[in-house]
Amino acid sequence: AESTKMVHAAVDSLSGCVLALGEACQYPRSYFNELNLTVNNDDEIEVERNDVRDVARTVCSLDSGVVNDASPSLLVLERIINACGDAIRRCIGDNALPHETAVHILSALAKPLNKLATLYKENPFHKGRIVMISALTSLGSINEKVSDSFESMSMSDTLPISRLACMATASYSPMMSALVEVIHGTGGEGDTQLCSSLKRTIMVSLRQAILSSAVIPELVAESTLSSSRYDI
Repeated sequence: AESTKMVHAAVDSLSGCVLALGEACQYPRSYFNELNLTVNNDDEIEVERNDVRDVARTVCSLDSGVVNDASPSLLVLERIINACGDAIRRCIGDNALPHETAVHILSALAKPLNKLATLYKENPFHKGRIVMISALTSLGSINEKVSDSFESMSMSDTLPISRLACMATASYSPMMSALVEVIHGTGGEGDTQLCSSLKRTIMVSLRQAILSSAVIPELVAESTLSSSRYDI
């Protein structure tokens, strides 16, 4: 019982730390203002954001031997994804774009999620399935809201979220590929919730990527990071 309390305390501390770090390094509100897009990139912010992504991936690495429902790293991954999902749902419920920090952290978790999908393909287990469905649902909600916001919101509002959403979609593709194999494997077609979550997320994510490319063509142009803030 005492060891269980220690695990839960560690999970709370690590997940809370990642979320706090993500909040601390969010882009300033005017960072993507149209008048500032020709200004040189802020290297300090970008380095900090990369460091936070590394921290998030490390605490959820799933590299400590056998991974199961009680694995601390999986519990941390679940806690962070659920927190991001809650923040995203609140924003969408208020008819606002998803919070940039939540999208940033969610996109950073692609590596452990891809590893989880590989493990799940070899040996399906309950919590692994729940965590991946939660991540897919949040990604789908982000992309759907961004797609619906292009006509009503300024580019300075949609650019940072669209950029991160595109990164997340691309980074999650190994997980999606592994889950397609699971669904087409023996008995996998019976998991209707996983199948519908995956299908919906792929459809809305591809739509968002196509719309983003049309509305913000700089997202898929040659990088100009040394001279502007347009970069993917």
